[in-house]
Amino acid sequence: MTEQEIDSLINIVIQDVAELPDRTSPEYWPDAMIVTGDELEEILTNRLKSGVV
Repeated sequence: MTEQEIDSLINIVIQDVAELPDRTSPEYWPDAMIVTGDELEEILTNRLKSGVV
């Protein structure tokens, strides 16, 4: 992967995490993006298998 592809994938994964349903950040940490390990694994697996970069 090129550096540009890696940067693109990172941004896509961040967007996927931000769009998870029923998600809110704690009041004391509004920039937090709460995700479980299983959810992150699913997002990464789907994106890497589909070749979306």
